[in-house]
Amino acid sequence: MLITYQLNSIQSFLDHAISDLHREWNKIEKNNKRGKYRDYEDYESAQDLPIARLEIALRAVGYELVALVENYFHKFAHKGWRDSKKYKGPKSILDLEQINSSTLSRIIMVSDVSFGEVIKIIEEEYCMKLSEIEGWEDVKQLRQTVNAFKHRDGFKHPREIDWTKGDKLHPRDAFWVEEAKDAIGKTKLFLIRFLTLIDGKIKKPPQ
Repeated sequence: MLITYQLNSIQSFLDHAISDLHREWNKIEKNNKRGKYRDYEDYESAQDLPIARLEIALRAVGYELVALVENYFHKFAHKGWRDSKKYKGPKSILDLEQINSSTLSRIIMVSDVSFGEVIKIIEEEYCMKLSEIEGWEDVKQLRQTVNAFKHRDGFKHPREIDWTKGDKLHPRDAFWVEEAKDAIGKTKLFLIRFLTLIDGKIKKPPQ
């Protein structure tokens, strides 16, 4: 199953990133015992780059998971978007009378439609509610976290914060090793249930 391979690839990437960190930390510990670092500050500084690389890898896991969900959504929204008169403009090269830089620039793809609209297309086309599929809320939360790292260095959007608590001035989304592992599992659960449901509706004979 393609989805299993795709998710296993992301899991393998994460496993290697974690393994690389442990290997580098072991090397740093050995160097520390040999007295390579002049003081504790140098010892801590040696850990900075390995940790930074792992942080990048963890964010990449989040990005890949969200991209995977969006790619499947675009795939299954394509027919409903293509057939709908709501979305104007040429939708492929075949819709163009002439092909040149000007006409090509006017082509609109399903991936140009907002995420919310793509969801509406899928729910209408397949008579389903994504909110009823287990794991959907987790996928939405992951997408918010990824967007926070993409656009706000991980800080939550002000409207997502309960300012009445007053415990933190402007909290960041947590996405460390456990969160990344959890995100892979929850995304897998959602996508398998989503694809199974779609497959059943595609194969269902017309009434």
